[in-house]
Amino acid sequence: MQWWQASLWGAVGALLVEAADLAQVLQAKNKLPWKVRGGPPRDIYLMASLLRTGMGVGVASVLVAFGQVSGGFGAVLAGMTAPKIIEGLRRQTVVTAGTSDTPGASPGAGERAGDGG
Repeated sequence: MQWWQASLWGAVGALLVEAADLAQVLQAKNKLPWKVRGGPPRDIYLMASLLRTGMGVGVASVLVAFGQVSGGFGAVLAGMTAPKIIEGLRRQTVVTAGTSDTPGASPGAGERAGDGG
């Protein structure tokens, strides 16, 4: 599969999630999300949807490019779960600003990679 095909499948997956979220709000409130009291303005809602779709495109493209996904269904699933994949990876990043004497920190938690200890 080419990266551009994976991008399209990733967009399909992300848009399926967007459609499900929209349908859920319509069913529960009988209003568009930006017309619900306390809901986001339409422009913000659409921008967030566009960003989530972009995440689906990006994650699916990268996973296919590196051989982690080989078919359309996998790319759709990557697009559907892209925000969670990105959130999980972000949580796993090492913060180098901490120190090892922080209460509750494991030994070496604040050391930078390559310091040797």
